[in-house]
Amino acid sequence: MNKLITFLLIFIFIISTAITKNSTKKIEEKIYKKKENLAILESEYELSILEFDYLNSPEQIQKKMEKYFKKNEFSSIDILKLKMLEIKNKKIKFNNFFSAN
Repeated sequence: MNKLITFLLIFIFIISTAITKNSTKKIEEKIYKKKENLAILESEYELSILEFDYLNSPEQIQKKMEKYFKKNEFSSIDILKLKMLEIKNKKIKFNNFFSAN
């Protein structure tokens, strides 16, 4: 009788361990998926904040640029000085990209 009870207890422990491992594995997979989705959303959020800052004030983007990039890696230009290269009949012509109004 003692052997039967011992066998049943060991069997119940093995079954409960298997069920527990299976359920924790499923929970861990759900947590991993949630973390991945959160990382994607955080990235989109940071891009949205960056775009918002830029559209609201170029000074803010300048501060972020100085914080995250090397010094003098980027520089400002006057957009009215931009030129457009046009090739017609084997002749090269530079036109203003924007017309000065």
